[in-house]
Amino acid sequence: IISVPGNDHVIFNNSFYYATKKANAIFVNKADPTNGELQGTSIRLTSCDTSARNYLYKSEKNHVDVMSDENGVWAICALEKSNNTVVWKFNTTGTFSVERAWNISVRHQDAGDMFIICGILYAVDNVTAPFTRIR
Repeated sequence: IISVPGNDHVIFNNSFYYATKKANAIFVNKADPTNGELQGTSIRLTSCDTSARNYLYKSEKNHVDVMSDENGVWAICALEKSNNTVVWKFNTTGTFSVERAWNISVRHQDAGDMFIICGILYAVDNVTAPFTRIR
């Protein structure tokens, strides 16, 4: 059994991906889901803001959101000293590494949540209202 705190984890292609925060830095890790052993090096998400004043989303609970779609594993975080959002795409085959990162001028504090489907980023305006908008 793997014990990882938080809510930023996903299983993709028989590997377990999760985020950790250490010394004001955010890392994404790849592990074996059966025993928790790391598979490769943890990836530091540079430029992600870990301060209490710049949480990701309106809920102000997370600094990073890890997710997957049919294209692979992704992470979203707040950009340091900015209202922009950073989207990371990881190479999950072979060496675990950053495939690409985008600095997107989407104000993450205005979103209730974000998700990626078919490589497209969507923002949900509100996750608690009975009616909302997805952009």
